[in-house]
Amino acid sequence: MKKNILFIVLGIFVAVLLVSALEFVAGQIFPHPEGMDYNNPEEVKKMMMSMPAGAFIFMALSWGIATFAGGFIAGLRSESFPLRNALIVGGIILILTLINLISLPHPLWFSVLSLSVLLPAAYLGGKIGMNFRKV
Repeated sequence: MKKNILFIVLGIFVAVLLVSALEFVAGQIFPHPEGMDYNNPEEVKKMMMSMPAGAFIFMALSWGIATFAGGFIAGLRSESFPLRNALIVGGIILILTLINLISLPHPLWFSVLSLSVLLPAAYLGGKIGMNFRKV
């Protein structure tokens, strides 16, 4: 049981770390406006709504890849119920994503895409992680 919890937490940690790293890369590819005041909600909303579709696609892929990695870790190393543990990782990432989507304005298509990819990514990561256990 302790090992399951440890690898669920580790999966979440890795997923959040990967999202942060990939969003940093996205910021380099799609730079934010100079002098952007992130404490001004109107400026943030204006920036979010003016971002190119490619930036949002990159972010959705980043969240999916990160959730896959978190599910993979849970599926690979959990003592029991590896798919359940991978889906717990995916569910927590889904909740964190919902908080992000509610806190910052995003296009509707991006919100739907992002939310629809997370649990399947965690499941797939957990399933592949389980297969790696057998090797």
